[in-house]
Amino acid sequence: MSENSMRKRKISYRKEKLIHELERQGKIYIEPNIIQNIPKIYRKIASNEDELKKVLFGQIGDFPDSLIQFLINAQNIQTSITTSIKSGHYLRARRTIELNPIFILKETGGVQEEIVHMLDHLLGGQSDSLHAGLSAGYGINDKVEELGKEIYKLYKRGKFFDEYMGKNEREYLAQGVRYLLQEGDEVIEDLDSMLYNVIRNKFLNESFWRESL
Repeated sequence: MSENSMRKRKISYRKEKLIHELERQGKIYIEPNIIQNIPKIYRKIASNEDELKKVLFGQIGDFPDSLIQFLINAQNIQTSITTSIKSGHYLRARRTIELNPIFILKETGGVQEEIVHMLDHLLGGQSDSLHAGLSAGYGINDKVEELGKEIYKLYKRGKFFDEYMGKNEREYLAQGVRYLLQEGDEVIEDLDSMLYNVIRNKFLNESFWRESL
């Protein structure tokens, strides 16, 4: 585990309350006795469920308050922490994120990546399609759709600083956000200033979402 993966995150009291509301609604579920089922090395990071939640909540806290509130208001979604899978993924048909606790504790940006996939899907407003989301140019209102079209236009340029970004527009957005959160603003700004501006000034910007949702 890198030094970066062990960093401490501090989130605001308001953000913490929002994330606890997700938990209260059952939108965050943790498998019973989960800490007992992970290797001892990871129990040094999280020796109990509360410590695991603290790491998870810090990662959710990377997103703007208004996007967390959007998830609170969303119907039939869940983030499930389970040892039944090896890493993490977003199941679009079930509107569910599944995360292995080790995947959370490694803090490689994978948790945030799956949250982006969920937000991409839900913000696109295309409930009848499992693949059309925000990153494909759709949106739940005109302002969000405008952002979606901007992201899709950037994707169609074919400029990818990570090979996986070229898989589809969904991975383009998810990997871009993950890269920014893991590597920092200056790195991604140097790699692609246009994508950086969209992510930092819109997708991860509280003011943008406060005005758009």
